[in-house]
Parts: sequence; structure tokens; C-alpha cells
Amino acid sequence: MSIEYCYVNSSMLKAELIDRALMDMNFHAKWLEYDLIDRTFLLNLYERFVLSDDKSTEHYRYGAFRKILQDNQYLDDRNIDNYIELAKIDDDLAMAKAALVDLFRWKGLSDWQYTKLVNSPEFAGEIFQTYHRNKSMMETISKMPISDEIIEDCIQNYTANIQECLLYKEDIKRHQLEYIYQHGTKKRIRNMAKNMLGSRRYQ
Repeated sequence: MSIEYCYVNSSMLKAELIDRALMDMNFHAKWLEYDLIDRTFLLNLYERFVLSDDKSTEHYRYGAFRKILQDNQYLDDRNIDNYIELAKIDDDLAMAKAALVDLFRWKGLSDWQYTKLVNSPEFAGEIFQTYHRNKSMMETISKMPISDEIIEDCIQNYTANIQECLLYKEDIKRHQLEYIYQHGTKKRIRNMAKNMLGSRRYQ
């Protein structure tokens, strides 16, 4: 048997195994076409799938989505579009949404890419827009002097986590702390404001 025959036969077997892996784990062929994962990763994932009691194929596809974001500090626009398409064509809507949430929160996005996602129909849902609102408010809090209007907005329209960010501002004034103490939406926030009011700094 020639070396050339062995090589060709081995290549054919590997190609068949890759096709089987795609089919059994319900990966669309575009996963490899878009080159977001490589064949070695797919075969290793398939080995885990075969040996595991967990046959929920969406778990393995979600793992592939997560690997893309974990292994890259940056993705160009084409790869981001491909990532979104892979999520959109996936049969498991819940998993696909989780993959899109991960992308939306991924720190590798440029400012332009993030803005593009914010305005894309795939990210118009409440979970994405609420995250964007909170992120924008946290940036406002970190960059701007605290105003009474910002504090009232946070109390009226944002979660306790955002309200807590106000308490770490060096420029927060006594009357603003008093407002948070009286109107904070969680007891934890009100107690933090109360403790600050009792400190020597605000006496």
C-alpha cells in the first residue's frame, strides 16, 4: 500500500468524521465555512460529545460560541456578522439568544461595533436595550460630576446596582446622600447612604 493511498484514505476518513460531527452536534456547515472554529476544535468537541452522557447538542454549540469570544481580543466586522448569522440560524432559540447576549457584552467590541449592535434589529429586545441603558448611565456617572438630576433619574429609572455607583462618587454631596437614603429602591442602598451620612466627612 502506497504512502499516497494511506494519506488520501486518512484524509477521507477525517472528512467523513468532520461531517458526522457537524451532523450529530447539529452544527451548520457555515461554522467551518466562516472559519470561526477550526476542524481540530470541532473533532475534540465531538469526542467529548461521544464520551459524555450530555447529549444536549446546544451545550456544545454554545461552548463553541463562547470559545470564539474567549480566544479573540478583537473580531472584524465580517466575523461579527458571521457570528450573529450562526446564532440566527441555530435551532435552539434560547441558546442562540445567550450567545448574542455574550457578544453584546463582550469587551472586545470597538465603540463603533457596539453602537452598530445597539441599533441592529437582532439586539432590539429588552435584555439588550436594558443592558445598554445601564452601561450608558454607568459611563455618565463615571465621567460627569454628580447632579441632582442624575441622582433622581437613577432612583426613578435604574436598578440598585446603578444607584450604588452613585455612592462611590467623590463629589457626591450631603443633600444628595440624604435623597438616596430617603428614596433608594433597596434597603442595602439606603443603609449605605445612611452610614456615609454618619461619617466624619459629612458631619
